[in-house]
Amino acid sequence: MNNIDKSEQFNLDNIRKQVSEIRTRGAEEARSERPAGEINAYALQITARAQGDAAAFDKVYEQYRLAPDVTKRRMYYETMEQVLSKVDKTIIEAPGVTPYLPLPQIQKSQPREPAR
Repeated sequence: MNNIDKSEQFNLDNIRKQVSEIRTRGAEEARSERPAGEINAYALQITARAQGDAAAFDKVYEQYRLAPDVTKRRMYYETMEQVLSKVDKTIIEAPGVTPYLPLPQIQKSQPREPAR
């Protein structure tokens, strides 16, 4: 692939998957005799979402073309922020410090002193 990042390929695969879902669900809904308006509304909704995803991808790709290293680093930081915000662990990387401290468990086990 010509300079396409794995995340970019993932976005393209998602768009292809959504188009496939539209076609599959459209055929299933047509067979189930749902009103045509409901089918069209769903197709428009999915199409709009896919177009929005494609527009977002185009913006990121344009930034990537201008500054690949900066864009990769930013995407990495944004991804790590999303992933780590859901984790109940504190990771500290510093010389002489244990790499992982179970601070939530320590904080729960220690009685809190009243504020002075």
